[in-house]
Amino acid sequence: MLAKRIFDYIEGRKPNALCDSCIAVEVRSSTSAVSQVTSVLGLTNDFTRVPANCPACGEQRPLIKAGGTE
Repeated sequence: MLAKRIFDYIEGRKPNALCDSCIAVEVRSSTSAVSQVTSVLGLTNDFTRVPANCPACGEQRPLIKAGGTE
């Protein structure tokens, strides 16, 4: 299941944040499918979604990380 793969991938990269595009490459899915999942995860207390430069690709994009609110 895609949501579980994304969840596990983000959890495994604590405390680092990544953009949806970089996550999509790693979980072998489309960016739009990943964005749907990360948008929902970002609403929970377990994840934080912030605009920043992605450490993997360097692009200014919304990032998500495990760990909740800073």
